[in-house]
Amino acid sequence: MVPDGLPGGLVDDAAVIIFVAKTVREELKKFRAWEATIGGGPVAEEPDFD
Repeated sequence: MVPDGLPGGLVDDAAVIIFVAKTVREELKKFRAWEATIGGGPVAEEPDFD
């Protein structure tokens, strides 16, 4: 990790945030699919943020 005071220091922070956001999104898709298979009620569609 690069200290934020150095040039490019915020880039690694942004990369971590993007990685976490993508991972959470993928896991939520998997969870919703699993929940639909166990009869957990209606499954809301995922909003399209792209």
